[in-house]
Amino acid sequence: MKKILVLACAVLMAVSTMAFAGPSLGFSVAPGTVAPTMLSVGWDFGNVGIEAFKADLTTPYGVWAFGVLWTPQQGSFGYRAGARLFLDWNNGPVVYQSFCFVLGVSNTWGPIRLFAEVDLAPTGLLIVIPVVGVNILFDGLLPSGKDVGL
Repeated sequence: MKKILVLACAVLMAVSTMAFAGPSLGFSVAPGTVAPTMLSVGWDFGNVGIEAFKADLTTPYGVWAFGVLWTPQQGSFGYRAGARLFLDWNNGPVVYQSFCFVLGVSNTWGPIRLFAEVDLAPTGLLIVIPVVGVNILFDGLLPSGKDVGL
């Protein structure tokens, strides 16, 4: 009985979360780094976005990046500020690798968001990594209630 109650609460939370958020899928390019192209999946909660990045898609192992970004929009123009955590998973324990601060801008045209940012990695020396990317915001692809006359 407890398992059913916990499962029901989890489904209710997922449904309520989906009511005010939308998934995103995209890729980013960081020239001059070991992993220049990364696939990103995430969830957009209005002014906050949660993203996960993976470069080598042939295996689930390797370096994963997880970020939380504040993304306020003014019309189609927006800002990106937050942090990203890099974790390494090699068929065993997950090991911390590094983190970086993210500062950037974005422009959104319907469901397409183009962004440019710099990742600031304080690893003894300050490493500045320029990143350019595109995200597809799936909530922009679906019509809202006012678009269909509801």
